[in-house]
Amino acid sequence: MEKQLEYLERFYASTVDGYLWNKKVKPHLKVNEEALQKAYKRRELGYDIEMILIPTRETLLEYLDPKVEVNTIEGFNILKQEVDSDERIKTYTYTSHYPFNPIGIYLENVDQLNIGDVFGPLETLNGFLIVHIADSKRGPLRPYEQEKSIIEQDLLFGLKEKYIWESQQRIFKEANPIMNKQAIMEMAARFDPDVKKWPGVDPELVLMEYRFEGKKIPYTASDFIEFSHHQPVFRGLLSNPNDMKKMMGNFLIGIYLLHEAKGMGMEENEEYLHWIKYKKNGVFVHHFKQEKIFRELKVSEGELKEYYESIQEKFLCFGEAKIAVYKYSNFQQAMDSRQLLQEQTQFHEKRTKENIGEIETIKIQMPNEQYSMSIIEAVSKQCPGELSMPVKAGESYWLVKLLSKSGTATIPFPVVRNQIQHNFLKEKESNMYDQQIAVLEEIYPISVNLLDL
Repeated sequence: MEKQLEYLERFYASTVDGYLWNKKVKPHLKVNEEALQKAYKRRELGYDIEMILIPTRETLLEYLDPKVEVNTIEGFNILKQEVDSDERIKTYTYTSHYPFNPIGIYLENVDQLNIGDVFGPLETLNGFLIVHIADSKRGPLRPYEQEKSIIEQDLLFGLKEKYIWESQQRIFKEANPIMNKQAIMEMAARFDPDVKKWPGVDPELVLMEYRFEGKKIPYTASDFIEFSHHQPVFRGLLSNPNDMKKMMGNFLIGIYLLHEAKGMGMEENEEYLHWIKYKKNGVFVHHFKQEKIFRELKVSEGELKEYYESIQEKFLCFGEAKIAVYKYSNFQQAMDSRQLLQEQTQFHEKRTKENIGEIETIKIQMPNEQYSMSIIEAVSKQCPGELSMPVKAGESYWLVKLLSKSGTATIPFPVVRNQIQHNFLKEKESNMYDQQIAVLEEIYPISVNLLDL
């Protein structure tokens, strides 16, 4: 529990809208009228920008030396061609106006951009950028009052990103982390996602060395496992060495910013005291449930089927349906196509390169165990002619258009088993919790003074 609270403290101190942010940064995140007017005048000129985003230093090293600048159009085009088939690397073409986010955050001479400029690699919060200013265009500006809020958002975004970037660079310079790449790769390779453990990894394996408060400190496999268990929020895969490095970087940011926050009096701050009291209560309740309830919370297959039979009326659906389906490899493709498909008068008309997908007409006869609950629910809610939001179906995403629907049937047990198990365990947990609370109230009677309420 102490470790959980320690990680919660770090999170509170270091996150955006946390203690340090609100005390040290937020008061300075202001854009005055002069800056807004100046930015407005500069937005008349827009630039067509080509940008290559390489996510990690390791990926960059496969193509470039980070210390060698890419500063010619020829060099940019050669690199663009080389990375074209690498799915890890993204290439963007877009038109940008002042302050030219995101590149404007990391450039000192953002006011002096010219057609043909090439620069990079620029290290950023999201990876390394190589940029080509391909063209420029002037256009009429909308009235200032219509543009003002957009300009303000762009400028504030730049200020926020710049602060986060500079803060991280300062911390990494002080911590001077030395990563043991071989050890990190070994640990990542041993991660078992099914049990969320690292079988065979030596807990004392040193993944990194860093400096903190003047001391050189080893960061071991057991430290990383602790991080994975207690860090409230982290991104990435525990089986990916590069993601592991980012997580270790987040650990360093957390301990340094917590140290700074404590030096600013965080532990005496009234808002913090209320927050930590609330979080402690949550940790204690979770620990109580873990010890007294979750260990005993078990359910047999027979109990699940009996529970299902007692509430079958909740799983009524259509008897038969005919649907037209567009299939896509990812959610974003499906969402992009949905907008185009909704504008068409018929489902199969005006197919374009942007909205094409694998099309299939399907007849569903219920009860049927072939289709997932998400598909059945989507069809159940639809009226003929309606197009669904993207629905996960195995490894793909479907857009479902209902052509016809009739009759009534019950969704079979195998399809709803997971939902049944979740609901049944929730009910059982609630009953066990009430029983435990009743025992505690017997041991520790509660008295309420109504006169003080």
